[in-house]
Amino acid sequence: MFTAAVLSNPPLYQLHNADLSLEKLAEEYDRLAREEAQRWDEINRNGDIGYADVFERIADRHRDRIAVIEVSSNQSYTLTELDRAADRIAHWVHAHFDADRIGMNQVGMYDKNDFGFLAAVSGLAKAGRSAVLFNQREPPCGVARLAGRYGIDRILGNPVPGILSQEIPPLLKRDWSGRVPRTWRRSVDREGPVAIIFTSGTSGVEKPALFSHRRMIGAGLAWSLRTDMGDQDRCYITLPLCHGNALAVAFSSCLMVGASAVIRERFSVRDFLPDIRRFRCTTMIYVGELWRYLLAGSSD
Repeated sequence: MFTAAVLSNPPLYQLHNADLSLEKLAEEYDRLAREEAQRWDEINRNGDIGYADVFERIADRHRDRIAVIEVSSNQSYTLTELDRAADRIAHWVHAHFDADRIGMNQVGMYDKNDFGFLAAVSGLAKAGRSAVLFNQREPPCGVARLAGRYGIDRILGNPVPGILSQEIPPLLKRDWSGRVPRTWRRSVDREGPVAIIFTSGTSGVEKPALFSHRRMIGAGLAWSLRTDMGDQDRCYITLPLCHGNALAVAFSSCLMVGASAVIRERFSVRDFLPDIRRFRCTTMIYVGELWRYLLAGSSD
């Protein structure tokens, strides 16, 4: 467990590897690197190429484990439920979006942090499409501008002016038509993008950044191993899922070990510790800004 006992109720285990010498720590990291290579070897032996292949195999292995918990609704979803939700979206996308049309291998997403967002990313991967992730905090006119600049004319999620949009909740209510065939993603290779995100634009115009299948799988393997995550862990995710730390690192780590992702729409200083205790979270992915907010609001 990679957490401090003071944040939990009841207390958790001691910080993993905290007492190792530098020499022993180097040995431990060598061991983890070997284990990571073994995981890749297993993926290759299974014939899994892309993120969706790995996702489906893990869903089959951990069927009834809780995959996602929504803080806002207090709803929980198993890996089987997430897998089938992704299938529903993949079937709809395959039926409505012509993959042979230029640009139709990339579908925009503009939605909040929730189960539907994760189902949509996974569903697009199952259908052999890349998810272009627009920040939900960007106004619709800003999303329309970015979509136009990069040739995105289909969006899953909230409506965007001038763009053909499909909200996600109705797709999740459709009948399950079975698991989608792998042939729908036969053109996928590991170096191609699962997701395309946009930088914040703090140093100029927002720029797209590609998260390949290799990177999405590898980030989950690397982080889960090095933080000693297991299938009993719960990872608190408040960072936007449209960015790399939340999706490629936090959620992928949960997926790789069958842990639960506790999803909150946005970070709250006041609700941080109550959420951690209420949902018994044991780990989280952070950026430095979160700690600054916590320290600034410590008097609360």
